[in-house]
Amino acid sequence: MRIWLFGALKFAFRSVRALWLAVGLALLLLAILDAVAGRVLERAVRQEPEWYRVSFPKRDDRWLSGFAREMADTVQAFELSGRATRWQPFAYYRSTPYAGQHINVDERGLRRTWRAPKTTDVKHMDADRPPRIFVFGGSTAWGFGARDDHTIPSLLARHLAEGPSPAEVTNFGQIGYVSTQEALALYGELQRGNVPDIAVFLNGYNDLSATFLNREAGVSVHEAQRRLEFGVLRRTTAELAQLGAENLALAKLLRAARHGALIRAPASGSELTVDEVAGRTIDIYAANVRAVEALGRQFGFRARFYWQPVIYLRKNPSTYEHELLAPRQLQRQLCSAGQWALVEAVAAGRCGSGDKSTSVVADLTSAFDDVEWSERTAFYDSCHTIEPAGGEVARRIAADLLSILEEIRATRGKPSAADSP
Repeated sequence: MRIWLFGALKFAFRSVRALWLAVGLALLLLAILDAVAGRVLERAVRQEPEWYRVSFPKRDDRWLSGFAREMADTVQAFELSGRATRWQPFAYYRSTPYAGQHINVDERGLRRTWRAPKTTDVKHMDADRPPRIFVFGGSTAWGFGARDDHTIPSLLARHLAEGPSPAEVTNFGQIGYVSTQEALALYGELQRGNVPDIAVFLNGYNDLSATFLNREAGVSVHEAQRRLEFGVLRRTTAELAQLGAENLALAKLLRAARHGALIRAPASGSELTVDEVAGRTIDIYAANVRAVEALGRQFGFRARFYWQPVIYLRKNPSTYEHELLAPRQLQRQLCSAGQWALVEAVAAGRCGSGDKSTSVVADLTSAFDDVEWSERTAFYDSCHTIEPAGGEVARRIAADLLSILEEIRATRGKPSAADSP
């Protein structure tokens, strides 16, 4: 009996040891694979110094490396781990403070914007302060690939300062935001009594991508992650294990491969078609436009919406841009369908309160169709402009806002009823 019991215990011990070794080896292999996947992901979104030479051809390698490092600390950290963001009620997230030579984010999570010298801030204005412009948008507005003083909001402030109607511009752009998050961000400012004179929205590409990725209009780009995170403290052990597995670098890499760098073709009849994505996206976008217009009437500000230019709609792209476009025909179809859906919505009076002649929506997709931009590089990638091209976008927005700024200046210059005899 003792011999049998001893043999059984010995067999059980060996079995447990073998199982433990097998589990341990499996976990070790998983850890190694996850580490490798993490490096692959990191490399996929890494901001290589050479990449920025297209915008800074005269800068040396050391300067480019420093600039790329700051972009990695902000954009790459956001893509991989979320370290560059903090929780923001209703809008999900906002950037964390950051101090660098080229990129600076304040304690509110807002990118630094160029300001005119104090002595010239209001030289053309009759009031005590210039009009305030809040710029909302995704990473294009935030300033991907641009220095603080050369983001589109900063360049907008510069253009206006050189003209008859300078303004104080604040950059509320956040990486990955869609128009609904931007509208919520504006509403949060209004709740606190921080009311602009003009609210500017620069968007389009993120809205389309979010609908395609999630197969649902009106959600954020990272909606799937938000759903996974919801109620995490109330999850069962099995659910927490699943959540942990979903956040492994290996799982992220597999999802990235499945989505094919943001957008993939519909796999079956149950998937959304490109035209359906465009139509549903514009329906949500149009609703946001009308909602912001209504807020403007209630709180006393003007709103302007700009559908951003993207590389896919360029008529005469550069050689560099041709290379980027070659494998991305689906994105081109998506952006083209989105633009036409927008044009139709504006013409029908659905995108804003008025008809096409009075719409608050402007289409900037042809911003680089002029001869001076023919075969000249304007984009780093799908939607992010290099600094000179950002200046062209800012120039067009500035020209569009001049009449509104003149109205504001004229209104401020009039005596109030209390001042009348």
